[in-house]
Amino acid sequence: MTAAVRATGRLSTSDAPSPPNSAEVRAALERIAGSLQLRTSPRLVAFLRHVVERTLAGRCAEIKSYTIAVEAFGRNPSFDPQADPIVRVEAGRLRHALAHYYADAGRNDPLVIELPRGSYVPLFHERARAIGGDSEQRATFQAVSDRLIELRRQIEAMAEEIEIAKATLEQPDPMQRRRN
Repeated sequence: MTAAVRATGRLSTSDAPSPPNSAEVRAALERIAGSLQLRTSPRLVAFLRHVVERTLAGRCAEIKSYTIAVEAFGRNPSFDPQADPIVRVEAGRLRHALAHYYADAGRNDPLVIELPRGSYVPLFHERARAIGGDSEQRATFQAVSDRLIELRRQIEAMAEEIEIAKATLEQPDPMQRRRN
C-alpha cells in the first residue's frame, strides 16, 4: 500500500507498517542529492532541501515561490514571482530529475520524495510492500507497480514541460519591444 504524507512528515494511513520519520526522509534526500541526476545542479538540490526541510518542520504554509526564490536561490528580496518564472521552471526541472532518479538509481529506494504538480510542498511515501504469495507474484506486482509510477511521472513531466513552454511563450518578445 502506498501512503502519502503532507505537512507533518508522517504517513496518514493507519495501516501502514511504519511511517517514514524525519531521519528516513533526510536519508532519502541525501541519496537524491548525491545522485547523478542532481549532483551537478546545486540549484535543484537547494530547492529540494528547502521544501523538504520546511515540510519536516511543519512549515508548509511558508513554501511559496517567493520564499524559494529568496531563501533557496538567493534572489533579491524584491523578487517578483509574477514577473520571473524561475521557481516554476526549476520545479519542472526538479520533477523531471526526480522521475529520472526513481526510474534509475532510486529504483529500489524504500522512500519516495515527490513534488506534485501544482504545489511546491513535497509528498513522502513508501514504496509498495510486497504482497503475499510466491516470489514470482511479488516480482510481477512490483514490476507493474514500478511501471505505473514511472508512467505517472512521465505524464507529469510532459505536463510540466508544456507549462514551462506556455510560460515561455507568455513572456514578452524582446524583439517586439525594440521595434516600438
